[in-house]
Amino acid sequence: MEQRKINVRKDEFTLGPWKLISTEGSILKSACSQPDICQNQSKKCELCTILAAIDIPLPEMLFANNSLRLEHRNGFGIEFNPTDALKLVNNQKEHIKVAYAEEWQKNRVSSEDPVNETVKRFDWTYSSKYKGTLFGDGIKASSTTQRIDIEKLKAKEKIYHYKSIMLFEDELADNGCAWMNAKVRVMPGYVFFLLRFFLRVDNVLARVYDTRLYHQAETNYMLREFLAKECNLQQVKVPSHVLSDPAEIDKFLTVTEEQLEVVSLPIL
Repeated sequence: MEQRKINVRKDEFTLGPWKLISTEGSILKSACSQPDICQNQSKKCELCTILAAIDIPLPEMLFANNSLRLEHRNGFGIEFNPTDALKLVNNQKEHIKVAYAEEWQKNRVSSEDPVNETVKRFDWTYSSKYKGTLFGDGIKASSTTQRIDIEKLKAKEKIYHYKSIMLFEDELADNGCAWMNAKVRVMPGYVFFLLRFFLRVDNVLARVYDTRLYHQAETNYMLREFLAKECNLQQVKVPSHVLSDPAEIDKFLTVTEEQLEVVSLPIL
C-alpha cells in the first residue's frame, strides 16, 4: 500500500555564514496503514520508524516533520526536532501517577504499535530534558560559568526573523497537558532560541524545562542554558487562571536543576 505523501513547508533565512531552516508539517497519523508490510520489511512507514526509534507510545499530537535548524555553511550546527526529544523520555517507568494512568497506558499502546502489543511502562508525562541535537564535525558542548546576558535580550530592537514551532502535545487523557515548543528570533547581531517543555498534571504537578541558546555574530561559540523548575500543586496554591500559562506560573515554581554550557564551534 502506498503511503500518503506528507506536505511539509520549509522556510530558510540566511544570516552571514549561517542558515536558519524551519520545517512544518501536519500531525503524524496515529495508526499504521500498512501493518503487515511494516512488520515484515526493514523499510517502514514514518509512524513505525519513529515508534521503533523512541520505543514508547506516541503523544496524541506529534508534529514529526517540525524542526528548527541552525546550520553553518561548513556543515555543523544545532537542530531541535521532536523525535530526538522523545528519545529522552524515560521508557522504563512513569514517575507520576493519577487515577487513570494505568488504563490510559493500556488504551494508548495497542492501536499504535502493530509489532509489540504488550503494555509498555514509561513516563507518560513525556518529560524530556532535551537540549537540541548538535551535528557536524568539531562542534561540542562543555560546562561553563558564563551566562547569557538576559538584559540584552530584553532590549527593544528590530526583529529580523521569528519562528515558533510546536514539536508535540498531549492532554494526558484529560488529566492535564504536556507539550514542547521551539522558538527562534534573529536580532541585530545575534540569534536566540528558546526550547520549552511544559507539563501540568491536574492537582498534582506543574513543571517547566527551558533550554536557551544564544549565539552572537562573529563569535566561535554559543551559550546554552538548561533550567528545570516544578511545584507540587497539592502543596502550593496556584490560581487556576495561570495553570495553563508557563510564563505566569513561573513564579510559583522551584528550580530543581540548572546546566550552563558553552557550545564550541569549529570556526577559525
